[in-house]
Amino acid sequence: MHSFNLVDEPWIPVRPIGASATQLMGLRDVLLGAHAIRELVDPSPLVTVSLHRLLLAILHRVFGPRDDAEWAELYEGGSFPPQPLEDYLQCWHDRFDLFHEKYPFYQKGSIQRQSVTKLWPVTRLAPEIASPGNATTLFDHTLPEGVAFTPDRAARYLVSLHPFTVGGLFGLLKGEKDKAADAGPLAKCAVVLLRGRTLFETLMLNMVRYDPEFDEPCPSSPEDSPAWERDDDTQPVDRLPKGYLDYLTWQSRRVRLFPEVQDGRVVVREVIIVKGCQLRPSEEIANYETMVAFRKNPRAGKGENPRPPVGFREDRAMWRDSHVIFQSTDTHTQPRSLRWIAELIAMGRLQEEHRLPLEIYGIITDQANIKLWRHEVLPVSTRYFSDRNLYSQLQRALAMAESVGQELDRTLEQLARDLLPNPNRDEINNLRKAINATPTYWASLEVPFHHFLLELEADRQLVQGRPIYGYGYAMRNWMDAIKQAGRLALEFAVSGLDGNARNLRAAVNARGRFNGRLNTLLAQEAPGLELPA
Repeated sequence: MHSFNLVDEPWIPVRPIGASATQLMGLRDVLLGAHAIRELVDPSPLVTVSLHRLLLAILHRVFGPRDDAEWAELYEGGSFPPQPLEDYLQCWHDRFDLFHEKYPFYQKGSIQRQSVTKLWPVTRLAPEIASPGNATTLFDHTLPEGVAFTPDRAARYLVSLHPFTVGGLFGLLKGEKDKAADAGPLAKCAVVLLRGRTLFETLMLNMVRYDPEFDEPCPSSPEDSPAWERDDDTQPVDRLPKGYLDYLTWQSRRVRLFPEVQDGRVVVREVIIVKGCQLRPSEEIANYETMVAFRKNPRAGKGENPRPPVGFREDRAMWRDSHVIFQSTDTHTQPRSLRWIAELIAMGRLQEEHRLPLEIYGIITDQANIKLWRHEVLPVSTRYFSDRNLYSQLQRALAMAESVGQELDRTLEQLARDLLPNPNRDEINNLRKAINATPTYWASLEVPFHHFLLELEADRQLVQGRPIYGYGYAMRNWMDAIKQAGRLALEFAVSGLDGNARNLRAAVNARGRFNGRLNTLLAQEAPGLELPA
């Protein structure tokens, strides 16, 4: 009988303080030594965020915290108290065995080879590797035949499968009929993670209040528990989570890994993946998820989600929608993990000017395939999560960039018209696509925006006791960056044109039109940059 216990065996990739390379550690060493670990990081962003959520589920189970005082006591201790963790991991030690005969970790123990007519290659766990049923390959074009995963690699992909799996048709157990399965809870979400100076800080900064007696942070029942504590097998039924721990360890699929020996070592080549717990209706995710922002859709019709999650878009970097993440308004709600940070600051448990990387993880799907994954980082101050004046200036800055981007679009549309003699609509559209410089505009603004986030928070003055941001230099620097990005993008569009008379004339007209509108747009903002009396 094979065994690979995640408590003891090295499988979580971490980078210790003072080390440049990553190394693998078991659950016990990661949690007890979190204060000496700089970060947890995997080449797959899906694995990275999923492992953080697994660690948070254990910490919530052991420590709560029930309120800000308990949170502060943990945080000020500088490391997690070892004895409660040791006791918990010892109590449930066998449930963390990846190959346990009856209760394999994150799997359905009653599934056997004879339960299905077909097994998947283990590459089915990894969206970036080609495999049957996964037509889209992200990065790795390895053929699935003969591929074997080590137990540690299989465990990492297993943890990320349940939250990020896409919907579609999956295999069936014998006797079952419905093989259509919903996507995992995070498949359409942009998941935020505050990154601290150590893994201990990172986990604490993403550890919200957990008190199921008072339905914190979500509706709870006395039966709320992580997946490994439950004796009942995962079933292909529609249900709601029993609480936050159930949700964090949600079992979207029934899985069984089949270990074998190859060249004297244990590996996994084959896996069963079939329909598991189904979270319906899908809008219920807003009641349970703490690391995702949600939009409000008051006009949602029957069958539409009134609170859809904020997710990634292929043609739009997340920084352009950062205002949706940082604070709640009438149109959207910030992640509850960031709202909890704002509450801790208000109660004096955390410094207001704490500067942190805000990491955002997620995928973009195309039908039943993962089209691409994203991992973006924004350098922020925790003031952005609570200070309305700072937030308003951020909204204003983003609106400036959007206005110039729209003007660039209109200029390129007119340029396409001027380049063609007597064009029809299709010809204009085709040429407009060929000279599209809008992506260049937005790409060139990403780094300046990162600088702007820190400059805006630092450019702070008090006027009648009220903090005012950006009036010294930050907003003007941002306007200069927008102006430069717009002009460079237009030059990129016209630089590839042939040097005939029509093209030269069209290019001159485009420059004059765009520069005139650009100056007008930004001049409208300039008077508002005078410091209020």
